[in-house]
Amino acid sequence: MKELIGKAMDEGEKLDTDWFKRTDDANFKHAINVWTNKTGHLIEDAYGKGEATVWMSDAGYTSYSDGKVHTDMHNWIVHRLQRLNDLVGKVDTIPMQPNFDPKNYYWVTECPNC
Repeated sequence: MKELIGKAMDEGEKLDTDWFKRTDDANFKHAINVWTNKTGHLIEDAYGKGEATVWMSDAGYTSYSDGKVHTDMHNWIVHRLQRLNDLVGKVDTIPMQPNFDPKNYYWVTECPNC
């Protein structure tokens, strides 16, 4: 499971590379949505709706904005990466859903706009 979360983190970090230079807000947002949904499904499949809800929450985080859409998207990615970092630290202590087997889950990179 840590390997799958690590792959999600790698993809998120690639998405966020040079975020401040981006001018293609629509493509950037689409790539972020694909990554967010894919990772959210992994978390929900593995740990249930509670962990998936935490993954989507910005509670406790501060966002800095300059009024640009891509800055807001950068904040979103950074917050999700922090949630993944937190999840990796507790995967050995929280139970997985009974029917989930990480060996049957494949991480497909769909990040052409990274």
